[in-house]
Amino acid sequence: MQLLNRRRKNTLGLVIASLILVVFLFIYSDTGSPPAFNETADENRGSEFYLIHAASRQYDEAGNIDTTINSSQIKHNPVNNSIKIADPLIILHDQGLTQWQISAQSGVVYNEGEKIDLSQQVVIVSNDETTSLKTPQLFIYPNQKLADTEQPVTLHSANGFTRALV
Repeated sequence: MQLLNRRRKNTLGLVIASLILVVFLFIYSDTGSPPAFNETADENRGSEFYLIHAASRQYDEAGNIDTTINSSQIKHNPVNNSIKIADPLIILHDQGLTQWQISAQSGVVYNEGEKIDLSQQVVIVSNDETTSLKTPQLFIYPNQKLADTEQPVTLHSANGFTRALV
């Protein structure tokens, strides 16, 4: 009797595993209907890896948070070892305290984070929100605590605003 129950359990387990395999193969095959997220996977085929809703935190030598980078999606390009970031939000800290928030529509990280190229509606806002800077493109060098651009810049502060044109 126990042998019969064991066979039924094994058969039932085999049937369930087979059904799961068939469903998996159907969903991911070229002949079956692809899942909704397959479009994103197609876009990322040239990437070595990609992440959705990514967050990165870097700390200084004292263990204080130094830089935070959040992005809706990142893609690694193995050809030039760059990382493309969508909707980046970069938060720069000094001794663990937030100093600046930088946002853009897109960006590219080069040389393992030594250079970040932000583009499309780049906005920098101070922690107390009294100062902001807007530009179409900005290069950030996090290790050097430096940023530069050759694009027009608008700087808003409590004392007024300044525009720098190319």
